[in-house]
Amino acid sequence: MFEYVLDLNNDQIYWLFSSSSQSIAAFIALIFTGYSFVVNVMDNLEARDETLADMHYELKKTYYVRLKSLALIGGSTIILSLLMIFINYYSNWMRSLLLFPSALGIIVTVGIGVWFIIEIVDPNKYAKKAKALLMEEEKAIEKEGYEVGIGEFMTLFIRLEKLIQNVYQDISLPSKVNPNNKQFQRSLSEMASILFKYELLNFDELELLKEVIKTRNLVVHGHQSEIDSSWLHMIRKAIAILQSSLEKVQKIKQRTNIQKLYDKLYHTENILKQQRAHLEDLHDKHESAIHDAIKDNYNQMILQTESKIADLEKAIHRQKGKIEEEESKLED
Repeated sequence: MFEYVLDLNNDQIYWLFSSSSQSIAAFIALIFTGYSFVVNVMDNLEARDETLADMHYELKKTYYVRLKSLALIGGSTIILSLLMIFINYYSNWMRSLLLFPSALGIIVTVGIGVWFIIEIVDPNKYAKKAKALLMEEEKAIEKEGYEVGIGEFMTLFIRLEKLIQNVYQDISLPSKVNPNNKQFQRSLSEMASILFKYELLNFDELELLKEVIKTRNLVVHGHQSEIDSSWLHMIRKAIAILQSSLEKVQKIKQRTNIQKLYDKLYHTENILKQQRAHLEDLHDKHESAIHDAIKDNYNQMILQTESKIADLEKAIHRQKGKIEEEESKLED
């Protein structure tokens, strides 16, 4: 069979390798074009569902390795095919030398391309990648050796998710902003990073939260029914961390609120001082007034000022009561 291939005439060699180089180039270009559409779809899906981020990242790394191999081997095959065409009429021994690697390159390039296409269109690619990543995650932890139902894990994670959102909203969103507005929505990992930025988490706690979030995403998309019980301890530890962070934020908010109340009290007391000084001035003018009409006018102004002073004294009393209430909450 090999002897027969070597006996191909010059025209057959020319036709075979000129068409193969063009076909390989078109094949690779088509795959890269298709991949660009696939990446665009993946990015759109990730924008709507941030739980896909880890799997998309790993899938893109896998696809990159495939495409790099395809480009290198395909490019080399095209060069070999062009060399075959160039030396076809000049050197029989070089043509025989390059024939086998050129033919092998064509077969390998087509094989890698077909394999890559099958990987992209595989409907179970998310589940397969999630299971593989989850196995890698579990290698890095001390497994307890027994499995628990996924429902218990998800119940704890929902509690953790609400805690992350509550702490984030307390430190990041104005009180009048609707947290359901998409403009202010962030992924759980982004929220955890912001808590780290505000020094509510240290680096180890941030990494723990990200590991738990990543594991939850892998469990959901990997269609796992059970998970090692060690993850329950990790998620409970993460919940305890977030509860501590929430308490810190609440105390900070209480202190800030108390400070605002003191500022408001100070402002009200200054107004009260001004009104009392104004009242004394009105009394002096009333005493020095000659005409009864002017005295009556001052009497009305005195009554109005005394009413304002009484209202201010009541306001100060209420403000002091609020301060005492907030300070007692802070001590508790």
